[in-house]
Amino acid sequence: MSLRRIIPAITLSFLAVLTVLSIAGAFVGAERAKVMFTSPTMVAYWVALLVLLLAGFVVFPKLVRRPGLLAAHFGTVLIVFGAMAGSQAGHDAGARIFGRAKVPLSYMIIAEGQDSSVMMDANLAERMGDLPFAIRLNRFWIEHYPPEGKNWILQWVAWVPADANTGQPQEVLEGQLPWEVGSDMEVPYTQARVNIVGLDAAANGQPRLKVRLNIEGRSRETVIEPAPGQLMKSLSVTEAMGLSAGEQAADEVRLLFREPEGDVRDYKSDLSVLKDGNEVARKVIEVNDPLHYGGYHFYQNAYRIDQEQYTILGVVSDTGLELVYAGFVLLCGGVFYQFWLEPIVAAIRRRRGGHARAA
Repeated sequence: MSLRRIIPAITLSFLAVLTVLSIAGAFVGAERAKVMFTSPTMVAYWVALLVLLLAGFVVFPKLVRRPGLLAAHFGTVLIVFGAMAGSQAGHDAGARIFGRAKVPLSYMIIAEGQDSSVMMDANLAERMGDLPFAIRLNRFWIEHYPPEGKNWILQWVAWVPADANTGQPQEVLEGQLPWEVGSDMEVPYTQARVNIVGLDAAANGQPRLKVRLNIEGRSRETVIEPAPGQLMKSLSVTEAMGLSAGEQAADEVRLLFREPEGDVRDYKSDLSVLKDGNEVARKVIEVNDPLHYGGYHFYQNAYRIDQEQYTILGVVSDTGLELVYAGFVLLCGGVFYQFWLEPIVAAIRRRRGGHARAA
Protein backbone atom coordinates (compact mmCIF):
# COMPACT_ATOMS: atom_id res chain seq x y z
CA MET A 1 0.00 0.00 0.00
CA SER A 2 1.38 3.43 -0.98
CA LEU A 3 2.13 6.31 1.38
CA ARG A 4 -0.62 8.30 -0.36
CA ARG A 5 -3.13 5.91 1.22
CA ILE A 6 -1.36 5.07 4.46
CA ILE A 7 -0.77 8.65 5.69
CA PRO A 8 -4.37 9.89 5.18
CA ALA A 9 -5.74 6.73 6.84
CA ILE A 10 -3.47 7.06 9.88
CA THR A 11 -4.10 10.81 10.13
CA LEU A 12 -7.88 10.29 10.09
CA SER A 13 -7.48 7.63 12.80
CA PHE A 14 -5.49 10.07 14.92
CA LEU A 15 -8.14 12.76 14.47
CA ALA A 16 -10.88 10.27 15.40
CA VAL A 17 -8.97 9.46 18.61
CA LEU A 18 -8.65 13.18 19.31
CA THR A 19 -12.41 13.61 18.87
CA VAL A 20 -13.15 10.82 21.35
CA LEU A 21 -10.65 12.19 23.87
CA SER A 22 -12.07 15.71 23.55
CA ILE A 23 -15.58 14.41 24.30
CA ALA A 24 -14.26 12.42 27.26
CA GLY A 25 -12.36 15.45 28.53
CA ALA A 26 -15.58 17.46 28.68
CA PHE A 27 -17.00 15.01 31.25
CA VAL A 28 -14.01 14.29 33.51
CA GLY A 29 -13.41 17.89 34.59
CA ALA A 30 -10.79 20.47 33.75
CA GLU A 31 -8.04 19.18 36.07
CA ARG A 32 -8.28 15.54 34.97
CA ALA A 33 -8.54 16.58 31.32
CA LYS A 34 -5.39 18.66 31.73
CA VAL A 35 -3.51 15.70 33.19
CA MET A 36 -4.78 13.46 30.41
CA PHE A 37 -3.87 15.77 27.52
CA THR A 38 -0.40 16.57 28.91
CA SER A 39 0.60 13.02 29.85
CA PRO A 40 3.74 11.50 28.23
CA THR A 41 1.53 9.27 26.07
CA MET A 42 -0.37 12.29 24.74
CA VAL A 43 2.85 14.20 24.16
CA ALA A 44 3.97 11.33 21.91
CA TYR A 45 0.55 11.46 20.24
CA TRP A 46 0.85 15.22 19.53
CA VAL A 47 4.33 14.80 18.08
CA ALA A 48 3.19 11.90 15.86
CA LEU A 49 0.15 13.87 14.65
CA LEU A 50 2.32 16.87 13.85
CA VAL A 51 4.74 14.66 11.89
CA LEU A 52 1.85 13.13 9.94
CA LEU A 53 0.46 16.55 9.04
CA LEU A 54 3.89 17.80 7.94
CA ALA A 55 4.41 14.60 5.93
CA GLY A 56 1.33 15.50 3.94
CA PHE A 57 3.21 18.38 2.32
CA VAL A 58 5.82 15.91 1.03
CA VAL A 59 3.52 13.09 -0.03
CA PHE A 60 0.96 15.41 -1.61
CA PRO A 61 2.95 18.18 -3.36
CA LYS A 62 -0.21 19.24 -5.22
CA LEU A 63 -1.37 20.82 -1.95
CA VAL A 64 0.73 23.82 -2.88
CA ARG A 65 -1.45 24.36 -5.95
CA ARG A 66 -4.74 24.01 -4.02
CA PRO A 67 -5.05 27.14 -1.85
CA GLY A 68 -8.03 25.89 0.12
CA LEU A 69 -6.53 22.52 1.01
CA LEU A 70 -3.13 24.11 1.66
CA ALA A 71 -4.61 26.66 4.09
CA ALA A 72 -6.70 24.05 5.92
CA HIS A 73 -3.77 21.66 6.18
CA PHE A 74 -1.29 24.30 7.34
CA GLY A 75 -3.87 25.71 9.76
CA THR A 76 -4.21 22.29 11.41
CA VAL A 77 -0.42 22.14 11.76
CA LEU A 78 -0.40 25.54 13.49
CA ILE A 79 -3.20 24.51 15.87
CA VAL A 80 -1.38 21.36 16.97
CA PHE A 81 1.97 23.17 17.24
CA GLY A 82 0.40 26.01 19.22
CA ALA A 83 -1.28 23.56 21.60
CA MET A 84 2.07 21.83 22.14
CA ALA A 85 3.81 25.16 22.78
CA GLY A 86 1.17 26.06 25.38
CA SER A 87 1.54 22.82 27.33
CA GLN A 88 3.76 22.37 30.38
CA ALA A 89 6.34 20.54 28.25
CA GLY A 90 6.22 23.39 25.72
CA HIS A 91 6.81 25.96 28.47
CA ASP A 92 9.72 23.92 29.85
CA ALA A 93 11.27 23.72 26.36
CA GLY A 94 10.76 27.46 25.87
CA ALA A 95 12.52 28.17 29.17
CA ARG A 96 15.51 26.04 28.12
CA ILE A 97 15.74 27.45 24.59
CA PHE A 98 14.78 31.10 25.05
CA GLY A 99 15.51 31.52 28.76
CA ARG A 100 12.03 32.87 29.54
CA ALA A 101 10.33 30.95 32.31
CA LYS A 102 6.52 31.19 32.33
CA VAL A 103 3.89 29.38 34.37
CA PRO A 104 1.18 27.84 32.13
CA LEU A 105 -1.64 28.10 34.69
CA SER A 106 -1.73 29.65 38.14
CA TYR A 107 -3.92 31.73 40.45
CA MET A 108 -3.68 34.99 42.37
CA ILE A 109 -5.60 36.19 45.42
CA ILE A 110 -5.58 39.95 45.99
CA ALA A 111 -7.34 42.01 48.66
CA GLU A 112 -9.18 45.16 47.65
CA GLY A 113 -6.76 48.09 47.59
CA GLN A 114 -3.69 45.81 47.55
CA ASP A 115 -1.35 44.58 44.81
CA SER A 116 0.54 41.34 44.27
CA SER A 117 2.82 39.60 41.79
CA VAL A 118 2.70 36.13 43.39
CA MET A 119 1.30 33.23 41.37
CA MET A 120 -0.13 30.34 43.43
CA ASP A 121 -1.42 26.83 42.79
CA ALA A 122 -5.11 25.97 42.52
CA ASN A 123 -5.40 25.58 46.32
CA LEU A 124 -3.76 28.98 46.91
CA ALA A 125 -1.26 27.21 49.13
CA GLU A 126 1.94 26.82 47.10
CA ARG A 127 3.89 29.59 45.41
CA MET A 128 4.48 28.80 41.72
CA GLY A 129 6.34 31.92 40.62
CA ASP A 130 6.32 35.70 40.40
CA LEU A 131 5.23 38.07 37.66
CA PRO A 132 7.67 40.74 36.42
CA PHE A 133 4.97 43.26 37.30
CA ALA A 134 2.20 43.61 39.89
CA ILE A 135 -1.58 43.44 39.68
CA ARG A 136 -3.55 45.82 41.88
CA LEU A 137 -7.20 45.32 42.83
CA ASN A 138 -8.72 48.78 42.87
CA ARG A 139 -12.25 47.57 43.54
CA PHE A 140 -14.29 44.39 43.60
CA TRP A 141 -18.08 44.21 43.41
CA ILE A 142 -20.92 41.78 42.81
CA GLU A 143 -23.90 42.51 40.58
CA HIS A 144 -27.29 40.91 41.22
CA TYR A 145 -30.46 40.33 39.29
CA PRO A 146 -33.49 42.35 40.45
CA PRO A 147 -34.99 40.83 43.64
CA GLU A 148 -38.37 39.91 42.20
CA GLY A 149 -41.08 39.63 44.85
CA LYS A 150 -38.70 39.27 47.81
CA ASN A 151 -39.35 40.92 51.17
CA TRP A 152 -36.89 43.36 52.68
CA ILE A 153 -34.38 41.76 55.05
CA LEU A 154 -34.06 42.46 58.77
CA GLN A 155 -30.47 41.83 59.77
CA TRP A 156 -28.50 42.14 63.01
CA VAL A 157 -24.84 43.18 63.27
CA ALA A 158 -22.80 42.87 66.47
CA TRP A 159 -19.35 44.31 67.16
CA VAL A 160 -17.96 41.73 69.58
CA PRO A 161 -14.87 42.89 71.53
CA ALA A 162 -11.61 40.96 71.76
CA ASP A 163 -11.22 38.46 74.61
CA ALA A 164 -7.80 38.74 76.25
CA ASN A 165 -8.32 35.45 78.14
CA THR A 166 -8.96 33.30 75.07
CA GLY A 167 -7.04 35.39 72.55
CA GLN A 168 -10.16 35.79 70.44
CA PRO A 169 -9.76 38.92 68.26
CA GLN A 170 -12.43 41.56 67.81
CA GLU A 171 -15.14 40.37 65.41
CA VAL A 172 -18.05 41.78 63.47
CA LEU A 173 -20.81 39.18 63.41
CA GLU A 174 -24.09 39.31 61.54
CA GLY A 175 -27.18 37.30 60.76
CA GLN A 176 -30.79 37.57 59.64
CA LEU A 177 -33.99 37.66 61.67
CA PRO A 178 -36.88 35.74 60.03
CA TRP A 179 -39.45 38.46 60.59
CA GLU A 180 -43.12 38.99 59.84
CA VAL A 181 -45.66 41.41 61.27
CA GLY A 182 -46.48 40.34 64.81
CA SER A 183 -43.31 38.30 65.36
CA ASP A 184 -41.30 38.72 68.55
CA MET A 185 -37.60 37.79 68.51
CA GLU A 186 -34.46 37.99 70.57
CA VAL A 187 -31.80 40.43 69.44
CA PRO A 188 -28.55 38.40 69.43
CA TYR A 189 -25.79 39.44 71.88
CA THR A 190 -28.30 41.47 73.95
CA GLN A 191 -31.04 40.86 76.51
CA ALA A 192 -33.43 42.88 74.33
CA ARG A 193 -36.26 41.61 72.17
CA VAL A 194 -37.75 43.15 69.05
CA ASN A 195 -41.44 43.00 68.17
CA ILE A 196 -42.53 43.75 64.59
CA VAL A 197 -45.50 46.09 64.99
CA GLY A 198 -46.28 46.78 61.35
CA LEU A 199 -45.08 47.46 57.82
CA ASP A 200 -46.34 50.14 55.48
CA ALA A 201 -45.10 52.47 52.76
CA ALA A 202 -43.78 55.93 53.58
CA ALA A 203 -44.75 59.01 51.57
CA ASN A 204 -41.52 58.64 49.57
CA GLY A 205 -42.51 55.12 48.51
CA GLN A 206 -39.91 53.35 50.65
CA PRO A 207 -41.02 50.57 53.02
CA ARG A 208 -41.32 51.62 56.65
CA LEU A 209 -40.89 49.04 59.41
CA LYS A 210 -42.44 49.76 62.82
CA VAL A 211 -40.70 47.94 65.67
CA ARG A 212 -40.94 47.83 69.46
CA LEU A 213 -37.81 47.13 71.49
CA ASN A 214 -38.27 45.60 74.95
CA ILE A 215 -35.91 44.79 77.80
CA GLU A 216 -36.79 44.19 81.48
CA GLY A 217 -39.82 46.43 81.55
CA ARG A 218 -38.34 49.12 79.32
CA SER A 219 -39.95 49.56 75.94
CA ARG A 220 -39.48 51.85 72.98
CA GLU A 221 -41.38 51.98 69.71
CA THR A 222 -39.64 53.40 66.66
CA VAL A 223 -39.57 53.27 62.86
CA ILE A 224 -36.84 52.01 60.53
CA GLU A 225 -37.36 53.98 57.34
CA PRO A 226 -34.78 54.15 54.50
CA ALA A 227 -34.46 57.55 52.85
CA PRO A 228 -35.42 57.95 49.17
CA GLY A 229 -32.94 56.06 47.00
CA GLN A 230 -31.32 54.28 49.93
CA LEU A 231 -31.12 50.49 49.98
CA MET A 232 -30.61 50.22 53.74
CA LYS A 233 -31.38 51.85 57.10
CA SER A 234 -29.86 50.89 60.44
CA LEU A 235 -31.04 51.25 64.03
CA SER A 236 -28.63 51.03 66.96
CA VAL A 237 -30.29 48.86 69.60
CA THR A 238 -27.50 49.82 71.99
CA GLU A 239 -28.28 53.54 71.72
CA ALA A 240 -32.05 53.25 71.36
CA MET A 241 -32.38 51.25 74.59
CA GLY A 242 -29.33 52.67 76.39
CA LEU A 243 -27.98 49.18 76.96
CA SER A 244 -25.39 48.76 79.69
CA ALA A 245 -22.40 46.42 79.53
CA GLY A 246 -24.36 43.84 81.49
CA GLU A 247 -27.25 43.94 79.04
CA GLN A 248 -25.23 43.14 75.93
CA ALA A 249 -22.23 40.97 75.05
CA ALA A 250 -20.97 43.34 72.37
CA ASP A 251 -19.71 46.88 72.05
CA GLU A 252 -22.69 47.71 69.85
CA VAL A 253 -25.59 45.87 68.21
CA ARG A 254 -27.56 47.25 65.28
CA LEU A 255 -30.59 46.22 63.29
CA LEU A 256 -30.35 46.71 59.52
CA PHE A 257 -33.44 46.90 57.34
CA ARG A 258 -32.24 46.47 53.77
CA GLU A 259 -33.41 45.69 50.29
CA PRO A 260 -32.95 42.05 49.34
CA GLU A 261 -30.46 41.01 46.69
CA GLY A 262 -31.38 38.90 43.71
CA ASP A 263 -29.30 36.01 42.46
CA VAL A 264 -25.70 36.80 41.52
CA ARG A 265 -25.51 37.98 37.91
CA ASP A 266 -21.82 38.78 37.66
CA TYR A 267 -18.77 39.69 39.71
CA LYS A 268 -16.18 42.17 38.53
CA SER A 269 -12.71 43.38 39.43
CA ASP A 270 -11.17 46.73 38.56
CA LEU A 271 -7.51 45.80 37.96
CA SER A 272 -4.40 47.89 37.34
CA VAL A 273 -1.04 46.66 36.08
CA LEU A 274 1.84 48.26 37.99
CA LYS A 275 5.39 48.34 36.67
CA ASP A 276 8.06 50.14 38.68
CA GLY A 277 5.22 51.63 40.74
CA ASN A 278 3.48 53.17 37.71
CA GLU A 279 0.15 52.13 36.25
CA VAL A 280 0.73 50.86 32.71
CA ALA A 281 -2.65 49.21 32.04
CA ARG A 282 -6.09 49.06 33.60
CA LYS A 283 -9.30 47.14 32.93
CA VAL A 284 -12.50 46.05 34.63
CA ILE A 285 -12.64 42.29 34.15
CA GLU A 286 -15.52 39.88 34.54
CA VAL A 287 -16.15 36.22 33.77
CA ASN A 288 -14.89 35.43 30.24
CA ASP A 289 -13.59 38.99 29.71
CA PRO A 290 -9.99 38.94 30.99
CA LEU A 291 -7.16 41.44 31.16
CA HIS A 292 -4.26 40.60 28.82
CA TYR A 293 -0.81 41.90 29.64
CA GLY A 294 2.79 40.72 29.66
CA GLY A 295 2.12 37.32 28.11
CA TYR A 296 -0.72 36.37 30.47
CA HIS A 297 -4.52 36.50 30.55
CA PHE A 298 -6.01 37.38 33.95
CA TYR A 299 -9.47 35.83 34.31
CA GLN A 300 -12.08 36.50 36.99
CA ASN A 301 -12.09 33.08 38.63
CA ALA A 302 -13.71 33.48 42.05
CA TYR A 303 -13.86 35.73 45.09
CA ARG A 304 -13.66 35.60 48.86
CA ILE A 305 -15.21 37.87 51.46
CA ASP A 306 -13.83 37.67 55.01
CA GLN A 307 -12.92 40.81 56.91
CA GLU A 308 -11.90 42.16 53.49
CA GLN A 309 -12.97 41.52 49.92
CA TYR A 310 -10.62 39.43 47.81
CA THR A 311 -10.62 38.63 44.11
CA ILE A 312 -9.24 35.32 42.88
CA LEU A 313 -7.74 35.49 39.39
CA GLY A 314 -6.97 32.66 37.01
CA VAL A 315 -3.62 33.46 35.34
CA VAL A 316 -3.18 31.74 31.97
CA SER A 317 -0.07 31.97 29.81
CA ASP A 318 -0.70 33.03 26.21
CA THR A 319 2.22 31.00 24.82
CA GLY A 320 1.08 29.28 21.62
CA LEU A 321 -2.29 31.01 21.63
CA GLU A 322 -1.55 33.23 18.64
CA LEU A 323 -0.52 30.16 16.64
CA VAL A 324 -3.79 28.45 17.56
CA TYR A 325 -5.84 31.51 16.55
CA ALA A 326 -3.95 31.83 13.25
CA GLY A 327 -4.44 28.11 12.64
CA PHE A 328 -8.19 28.31 13.13
CA VAL A 329 -8.38 31.31 10.76
CA LEU A 330 -6.47 29.38 8.09
CA LEU A 331 -8.47 26.21 8.70
CA CYS A 332 -11.85 27.93 8.45
CA GLY A 333 -10.72 30.08 5.50
CA GLY A 334 -9.35 27.04 3.69
CA VAL A 335 -12.54 25.03 4.18
CA PHE A 336 -14.61 28.02 3.05
CA TYR A 337 -12.48 28.45 -0.07
CA GLN A 338 -12.34 24.73 -0.90
CA PHE A 339 -16.02 23.86 -0.52
CA TRP A 340 -17.76 27.15 -1.29
CA LEU A 341 -15.68 29.78 -3.06
CA GLU A 342 -13.65 27.53 -5.39
CA PRO A 343 -16.74 25.72 -6.83
CA ILE A 344 -18.38 29.11 -7.49
CA VAL A 345 -15.25 30.39 -9.24
CA ALA A 346 -15.03 27.18 -11.29
CA ALA A 347 -18.70 27.44 -12.29
CA ILE A 348 -18.23 31.06 -13.40
CA ARG A 349 -15.20 30.08 -15.48
CA ARG A 350 -17.11 27.22 -17.12
CA ARG A 351 -19.99 29.52 -17.95
CA ARG A 352 -17.68 32.11 -19.44
CA GLY A 353 -15.93 29.36 -21.44
CA GLY A 354 -19.26 28.12 -22.75
CA HIS A 355 -20.27 31.63 -23.85
CA ALA A 356 -16.90 32.06 -25.60
CA ARG A 357 -17.30 28.81 -27.56
CA ALA A 358 -20.85 29.71 -28.52
CA ALA A 359 -19.64 33.06 -29.86
